[in-house]
Amino acid sequence: MGGICGVSVKDQNAQMITYFAMYSLQHRGEYGCGIASDHNGYIDYEKGHGLVTNVLNEDILRLLRGKTAIGHVSNSQKEIPTLQLDPKVLGYNHGAMALVFDGFLLNYDELKEIVDKAGVDYENISHTEVVANLIALNYKGDVIEAISETLKMIKGAYALILMTDDILIGSRDRYGIKPLVFGSLNNGYMLASETCSFDAVSGEFIREIEPGEMLVIEDQNPRSIQIFEPCCRKSCIFEGIYYARPDSIVNGVTVYRMRYNSGKILGEANDIEADVVIGAPDSGTTAAIGYAEGSKIPFGMGIIKNRYIGRTFIEKGYEKRIDKVRIKLNVLKEVIVGRDVLVVDDSIVRGTTMKRTVKMLRDAGAKSVHVRIASPMVFYNCKIGVNQSVTGNMLAASHNLEEIREIIEADSLEYIGIDELLEAFGDKNKYCTGCINDRYPIELED
Repeated sequence: MGGICGVSVKDQNAQMITYFAMYSLQHRGEYGCGIASDHNGYIDYEKGHGLVTNVLNEDILRLLRGKTAIGHVSNSQKEIPTLQLDPKVLGYNHGAMALVFDGFLLNYDELKEIVDKAGVDYENISHTEVVANLIALNYKGDVIEAISETLKMIKGAYALILMTDDILIGSRDRYGIKPLVFGSLNNGYMLASETCSFDAVSGEFIREIEPGEMLVIEDQNPRSIQIFEPCCRKSCIFEGIYYARPDSIVNGVTVYRMRYNSGKILGEANDIEADVVIGAPDSGTTAAIGYAEGSKIPFGMGIIKNRYIGRTFIEKGYEKRIDKVRIKLNVLKEVIVGRDVLVVDDSIVRGTTMKRTVKMLRDAGAKSVHVRIASPMVFYNCKIGVNQSVTGNMLAASHNLEEIREIIEADSLEYIGIDELLEAFGDKNKYCTGCINDRYPIELED
């Protein structure tokens, strides 16, 4: 998972808009980030490990002035050198291009072999670099045609944004698994992973990029090219469950409404006499508000989050996750002491965070702790490389409901069903649910 954005404006201000758009997408990746901009036909860039505010400062942004810019925030699940972070800047026969890529190439080995046989001298041959080099190899005088031919070679789930000295281009895989949206600015246009980026820079959401579509912005004129025949949209279900910000729109519905609805549906089936419903901050809070509405149990702010601590699944290693959980959350005892508490969260993957949360609530004086999860049990590794947070050590893959309850030491545990979740999200036909039921829109090789 990662976050990408691109800006095309009339004045030399694209890098600043891109910076704030990247900042609004920080929840999609805290490992590293990068930005590239065009300045009079030259593409300059800066990238590094850490948060956007750590890597980029005012002096750097001043040097990156341009009318076109792209940015990326990375959630790498393994340590990679700075050179391998996006964007990838590459020279080709007509000039230079820069590419940010959010996704996974299922036919990476096949595509890399093409690049190798062409004798390309590459830096690290990441998925982004493979795509960029294929575009350069396919260039025969028309960069749009080169990109189109390259996309037809790709198998996988992705969203990408590419810039040359005068063009900004965005494209999405043929099933729309990875998100990409299109918006307007007062002096140009913008592409991003989420609509919250438009709000951050006073932009206006126009629409989602369609599955299999390539949107070209040249001379401030957007035009659409349908690379693949339109087919069913299958967004990753975890965009609504966890990844996206509540104020973003996915498939025409705010993520807030999705999470609220899932909590309410779960709450309407409540069979526990509890004194208070609390949310596991932050992504569980909205579902907890819905649960309180559905169950008619009062909602309370029982857990306070340290806003300066990132998402725990991004850390490498069990002990590092434990350490972060200890300083990430704190219990508001006034809400908890002597009460039967029902805590709602968005998901349980490894169980580390929830086990610690249950213990904290007990230590703070809760009489009992009941756990409700506003997503189904996650049984499978993501086979298309999109949902990296459910890769390895998933409790549901090796433990049943009662065993998970015992592991997290809760008094009771329930999950929402897949049908109920899809009802909450508004359209059961618009989501990839492979990590839950092993069904994917992309045909996979054995």
